[in-house]
Order: sequence, then structure tokens, then C-alpha cells
Amino acid sequence: MIARIKELVKTNKFLSLLSSGTSAILGLVTFSLLARSLSQDDFGFWGFFIASFTLFDMLRSGLLSSAMIKAIAECNEEEEAARVIGSGWRLSLLITLIAAVVVSPIFYFIYKAKGELGYLLVAQWFTALAFASVPHTIATWILNAYLRFDRIVWIRFLVQGAFFAGVVLEYFLDMGLWFVFVVYFGANLLATLLVLIRKWGKLHFFRRATKQTSRSLLNFGKYSMGTLIGSNLLRSSDTFIIVSFLGPAANAVYMVAERLIGLFDIPLQALVSLAFPTLAKKYTQGEKDTFEREFEVSAGFSTILLIPVSILTFLFAEPLVVLLGGAEYANAANILRIFAVYTALTPLDRFSGIALDVLHRPHLNFYKVLAMLAANVIGDLIVVHYTDNIAWVAFVSIITFATGIVFGFVFLRDTIPFRPLILLKAGTGEVVRLVKKYVGK
Repeated sequence: MIARIKELVKTNKFLSLLSSGTSAILGLVTFSLLARSLSQDDFGFWGFFIASFTLFDMLRSGLLSSAMIKAIAECNEEEEAARVIGSGWRLSLLITLIAAVVVSPIFYFIYKAKGELGYLLVAQWFTALAFASVPHTIATWILNAYLRFDRIVWIRFLVQGAFFAGVVLEYFLDMGLWFVFVVYFGANLLATLLVLIRKWGKLHFFRRATKQTSRSLLNFGKYSMGTLIGSNLLRSSDTFIIVSFLGPAANAVYMVAERLIGLFDIPLQALVSLAFPTLAKKYTQGEKDTFEREFEVSAGFSTILLIPVSILTFLFAEPLVVLLGGAEYANAANILRIFAVYTALTPLDRFSGIALDVLHRPHLNFYKVLAMLAANVIGDLIVVHYTDNIAWVAFVSIITFATGIVFGFVFLRDTIPFRPLILLKAGTGEVVRLVKKYVGK
């Protein structure tokens, strides 16, 4: 039994889950400590900075991450991969430089106009953090393509762990907002030094970049970037509409349930990261039947994994929201129950999206996300017009993800037929196989 557990711990599935799970848990605790240690104004500026930096990182990752992972996974020779990696380095640095030239001056002018120190801190630290994060960000994409999730665990743990340690220190010593920026920069710099020393980012391939490869990455990435932006707007559109029509108090209740359900998305994110390069490799090698089988096993396994999570969330919704937000947020329980229903649908939507990317149809994945965004915004506007109950806004999310599944499999119908029963059977078979392998008959 001990030997089987050790073997399980070394698998990519476990390492991918560990990487995502550790980051999410540390992030949640860190968030809580910052909320308690900083003043409301300082915490607001920190949240403003993180939102701005996350948007930039989303644009950079959307443009390059999927394109690089797919291209590296499809390479048969090291020279091909070297050109991809070198081109990825050059494009990432160029994107970061452009963002720094544009964003930091904007925040500085806002500071000069309003005189609030928080904007000056954002202006000063944005550029430094943007460049400090480049090497370990690229290394994560490369390691994902090579399925080295053991190393990704170290990178993410170092960033989150070092930042968490610094926030704990700030919590007890009350060092202030500037110290939080210093610690966050230091955490990113530590991760960058790690990947440069260990050569996980393959910076030595920088000179292998070519215009043709760079152009190919950008052509693919422009749709991935659009998809990622659309996905981000899909998550944030509820917030904008609720605040505009129902007020910030309603949004606070909604956010408690939303934050909890976001935690349960962790295993799905990890499994998608694991499946993407594998599916790309199978398709490139022309193994259509194996590609289809791998897709059904991965999507089915993810669905089977999330079904019990959804059921438990539905049953214990009230104690969960009270645990996170306090007794005053008990009315968020019904919203969480609705979220639990659509959580079971998310694997089919997510895997249909990555399948479209693998099949060189990122534009169709972009259209799918646009259809979901339209369904969500129109649905939200309708329900807030006729009712002030935010539970109906949550219900629209079920329609939104159902729309994504329909569009996804319509676009895939010539390659992957929509066979939900076979998909669930394949997923169940994978669960049984893993149990027998690591637990025993």
C-alpha cells in the first residue's frame, strides 16, 4: 500500500492537483490576512493593483501560453522546440515592455491628479513585477508542455509560500502597504532565480527565435487571448450587473458563494492542464481514435470527479458560506447550491474548448465563449429587470454553461461525437483503473 501511495504521489494527475490546490489554499489564507492587517484604503489599492496586474498577465498568457504549449507538444525535434521557446521569450518580453510603457505612466498621472499614494505605488511596482514574473511564467508554460508538473509545484509554491510568509510578517509587525509590494516582488524574483539557475525556462534558446515561428504563435494566440478575455468577462459580468442594478451589498453575498465555488474549480483546472499537451500530441501524430478516446476519458474522469463535489456542496451549502463569510452571509447558501449544479457541467464545456484549440480551431472556441458571454449578459439583464433576487442571476449561469456545451460539441461534431453516456462510462472506467492501481482490488 505504501509503495502504491508513493507511486500515486509521483503521477502527473496528483502533481497537477497539488500545484493548483496549494496555490489556491495559500492564496485564500493570504487574502484573509491582508484584509485583516491593512486599512480599507490600502487593501483597496492592493486589490486594484492585483486586478490590474492579473489583467495584464491574462493578456500575456492568453496570447502565448496555449500557443506555446501546443506548439512544443507537437514538436518532434529539439530544434523545432527551441525555435518555439526562443520566439516565446522574445514575444513575452516585447509584450511586457509595451505594457510597462503604457500602464505605469497612466497610474502615475492618476497619482498626480488625485495625490493618493496608492496609485504611485502601483505605478512604481507594475513594471518591476511585470518583468520579474517573465522567466517563471514562461518556465511554467514550457514545463506544462513537457508534463513536468513536479517542477511547476515548486515554482508556484515558492511564489505563494514566500509571499505568504511575508504577509504573515506584515500582519504581526504592521509594516504597511509598501512592504506588501516589496514582499510580492521578492516572491516573484525568488521564483525567477530558481528557474534561471535550474534552466527550466530554457533562456539559452532565446537566440533561436524566428519571425515565422513568432508569427505562427501570434496567429494562434490572438484567438486564445480573445477567448481568455471573454472568459474573464464571463466571470466578471455578473459582478458588474449586480452592482449596477442591485447594489454592492447584493454583490457581497454573491461573491461569498462565488469564491467558494471557485475553490472547487481547482481540480478541473489541473486536469485540463494535464490533458492539453497529451491531446495535442495524439492529434499531431494522426491517432484519431486514440485522440477521441483520450478526450472522452479525460472529460469523463473530470465529470465523475466533480459530481460528488457538487452533491456535497449542495448538501452543506449553508455551513460552507457561514464558515467563509460569517452568519450574515447565510442567505448565500441557495446561490451556492445553484452554483453546485452548474459545476457538474463545467468539464464538458472546458474540454470542448481545449479540443477546439488542439484541432487548430481557436477561432471557434472564441465564438463559443462569445456565445456564452451573450447568454450570460442577456440572461442577467432579463432577471434583474423582473426580479431583485440574485439567486436568478446564479441560475443564468446554468444556461450559460449549457450554451457553451452545445456550441462546443456542435463545432466538434465532425471529429468528436457528443456521447455523454459513453463519456461517463469512460470516466468511470478511469476511476476504477486508478483505484485498482493505487488502492488495490
